[in-house]
Amino acid sequence: MLPLAPILLVGLVGIVALTVYRSSQDRAERIAGQRQLALKVAVPVATVVLSFIFGEALVRLLASPTPAGPTFLNTLLLPRSWNDVRARYRDLLKQMSGDSYYLVTDELLGWTVGPNRHNGLYFSSREGIRSAALNVRYAVRQPQYRIATVGDSFTFVDEVSFEASWPNRLEQQLGSKIQVLNFGVTGYSGRRGRH
Repeated sequence: MLPLAPILLVGLVGIVALTVYRSSQDRAERIAGQRQLALKVAVPVATVVLSFIFGEALVRLLASPTPAGPTFLNTLLLPRSWNDVRARYRDLLKQMSGDSYYLVTDELLGWTVGPNRHNGLYFSSREGIRSAALNVRYAVRQPQYRIATVGDSFTFVDEVSFEASWPNRLEQQLGSKIQVLNFGVTGYSGRRGRH
């Protein structure tokens, strides 16, 4: 009869060996599963990213230049650079220069309201902000408080008389101790670019 200790030792070594072998198999399967999962995620993500890159390249390639900016299928595209938009509008303003034109070039902003100008529905003060009439000087009045409204055509209130504009109505509601100044400039946001 064989001694019991060597048999137990051989059995224990066999169990350890099987455990190590099975652990290594599980680890290999887990790594393979992780790789498959990563591949299952990476392929669709890469497909979407490459589709967007291809689509953008195709749109830019087929875009037509217009005075307002590049267009694709009658849709004005967002500008690649604010400097391009500013330069284009500066050139347009130079073509329409003169005391009668309401907007003037500005080195920092591209364009702004000119001082003491009139253009149909719009008037500007001597300081170059929207006013009810020509030759208005807001600096002369010394109210207790001043409120400055700044922004784009919403603040400027395009296609609305000064009297009906919301900054003027706000001033009327607040009373004589408060002066509301309309520093809005048409075209400062929207599809053509933002500050």
